[in-house]
Amino acid sequence: MTALWFAIEEAFAEVETLCVEARAAELARARKQRDEAAVLALARGRTVAMEEEPPRAEAEARYPGAKALAEDLAFQEAHPDGADFVKLRARVRQRLVWLKGQLSGTLSEHEVHYVLFPIVVHFDEMVRLVSRNATARWEPLQSELYEVSNGGELFYARLEERLRQEETPPIVFEIFYFCLSDGFQGMYQGDARKIAEYKERLSLRIPKVPIEAEDEGAQAAPVELVRFPFHYYAAAIGAIVGLYLVLWLLARSA
Repeated sequence: MTALWFAIEEAFAEVETLCVEARAAELARARKQRDEAAVLALARGRTVAMEEEPPRAEAEARYPGAKALAEDLAFQEAHPDGADFVKLRARVRQRLVWLKGQLSGTLSEHEVHYVLFPIVVHFDEMVRLVSRNATARWEPLQSELYEVSNGGELFYARLEERLRQEETPPIVFEIFYFCLSDGFQGMYQGDARKIAEYKERLSLRIPKVPIEAEDEGAQAAPVELVRFPFHYYAAAIGAIVGLYLVLWLLARSA
């Protein structure tokens, strides 16, 4: 499962970066509009107090690096019209298609469905935090890929369904736990207690196997040591971290 978690981590990292950039572009556009309004007012012989848009606590918490990026002049010049939601959607969709291919190499078709669905819904929610009017500018990927529009409710309905099934593979529970730990709220927005309850129920279905216990006693075949570039080691470390991140989160919450 190490390779799968590496792919999942890679997909989450890219979408997070895309959303940070989109959020920064929206902040830069808002500043540009305020500045232009101030210049116009001065040209007409008036002075006005240009108040900044009140910060959105949820968006600020989710994308803390966006504000600093929006201050960069080169970034402002590259994004004069704010976030390009069409391009953003294409990039996120492309990454999801890639991830589905990675999952399909190891999991069954049904398992891929149950793993990918919460991720798609979570990505839709991440994008909606980018801007106040993102809903009007973003066509949810869940609508295209699953023909649903109430993913915030179905996330938990599917979760309940999987919890009732004894044969559900652990990776499905790990993905739901991962999304909740990454900030997904859905229909329980602002209800931290309910989300914590779901995480606790999920933790009971995720096997807690120490790394040292894997293949214990197995005799490894001798291998020739060769010199690899640094980025190879970085990728390997990332894969291991991805595989055991959920277990680490469980340990912290225990």
